[in-house]
Amino acid sequence: MKVSEGGRRSGRTFRQLADLPDGAVYLVHTMKEAEYCRYLLKHMGRNPKAITFATLQNYHRLEGARFTALDADHSFWRHAVSRHHEAHAFLSLCVF
Repeated sequence: MKVSEGGRRSGRTFRQLADLPDGAVYLVHTMKEAEYCRYLLKHMGRNPKAITFATLQNYHRLEGARFTALDADHSFWRHAVSRHHEAHAFLSLCVF
C-alpha cells in the first residue's frame, strides 16, 4: 500500500529509511521495492537519490565503494536466506 493511498507511515521500511543517513546503502529484494523506497524518501522530504539501493542481482556494482551505513529491508533477508552464499559474498565486499 502506498503512503498516498492511506499507508500508515509507521512501517518497518519507513522507520529504517528514516534512520539511514545520506550516503547509505539499503538492500532490497527487487528494484520495484527500491522505487517504492524512493517514493517514501521523497514523501519524508529527503532526496530519493541520497541512498543507494542494491539487490543480490546488482550488488557487484558496489564493490569497493564506501558507505556511511548499510541496512536491509526485511524482504531482502527473507529471499536472501535461500541464496545465502550470494548474501555472504555481498557483505564481504562492503567497506565501511
